[in-house]
Amino acid sequence: SVTCGQHQLEAGQVFRIRGLTKLCTWSFQAKTGGNVHMSCRKFLVPTSRRCRKASLQIASPGSATVSLCGRRTRLVVKREASSMTVTNKPKGRRRNLYDCEVYLRMPTNTTANCSCGTENSSAGTRIVGGTTSGLGQYPWMGGITFQGMKRFFCGVTLLTDSHGLTAAHCLHGKKMHKLIVVLAEHDISDNNDTPRTIRNIARIDFHPDYRPDRTNVGDLAVIKFDHPVPLHHKMVKPICLPPADAPDYAGRTAITAGWGYLQSGSENYAKELQAVEVPIWTNSDCKNTGFGNLIHKDLVCAGFPEGGADACTGDSGGPLSVVENGKHILVGTVSFGHYCAMPNWPGVYSRISGSLEWIQQTIESGVTCQN
Repeated sequence: SVTCGQHQLEAGQVFRIRGLTKLCTWSFQAKTGGNVHMSCRKFLVPTSRRCRKASLQIASPGSATVSLCGRRTRLVVKREASSMTVTNKPKGRRRNLYDCEVYLRMPTNTTANCSCGTENSSAGTRIVGGTTSGLGQYPWMGGITFQGMKRFFCGVTLLTDSHGLTAAHCLHGKKMHKLIVVLAEHDISDNNDTPRTIRNIARIDFHPDYRPDRTNVGDLAVIKFDHPVPLHHKMVKPICLPPADAPDYAGRTAITAGWGYLQSGSENYAKELQAVEVPIWTNSDCKNTGFGNLIHKDLVCAGFPEGGADACTGDSGGPLSVVENGKHILVGTVSFGHYCAMPNWPGVYSRISGSLEWIQQTIESGVTCQN
């Protein structure tokens, strides 16, 4: 956490502030232009009328000073100003509880000259029942592994130059400093087939509804990299997020990809990235399987009624996407299933549109593609 006092912010720099038991003022000033924003993943300050007894006070030129209190699962403060003053005002010696990041949002740098969700042309020819993808065909696809290991234990989908999306259960209980994210990978047994991009993890934001004992709710986590990845590279591009009014995509053919097991019950995992096309089910049809009432509106099911093609162990956290106007739209993230590719047991994915607002707020500091 940064100490009380004055601090200069540069592009890409992030200052972290946490709740204190004492009066403290932080003053942040943009060094080279841009607007100062603040994002809090946890916020709990004792409630009082007009937040007079305890508060986190925000002041910026051109905007009214606001005093914040109460409980919030997520708080984002956006100001069109190059400076921001934040004051911690506790109630007596009672600690205000919050965990916030202060950063610069560069008006000219919020987008890069690239297109989201665009496949690279492929000359390529098992996720269960799938086929080997082309080299760099899905440039938003990445894997999570432990430092010093090659095999990925989960997938991750690139959303911005600084953020990836995965399943919360992939990261729960793991030590962040021991993990890495690998992008622009194809064959994990060959270090020279692609120009791999490796990042350490600076932060993990778990969905506010996630609980380890019920992975059918909020099984999403946003990873923030230790430093941005180059979006101008053809093998590193983000996927497109769905619109706010996205349909349920039932009946559409979707694509899921990963380096997971090639067969249910075996440990024969894929060395090369596999991809498979699967149809998306209606939620009512999915409820009529053995999953029953585990299925709700923020989940999406995909697979063949007769089985034979599915995501499997090791594919968790990877993408389920549909193609619209030549672009891949992220519909879901691999969450859970019953074995793999079993008849009348589709794969179950966290529905992205159900958590879109949380995702957009969490990745707000990242750079995305222009279109």
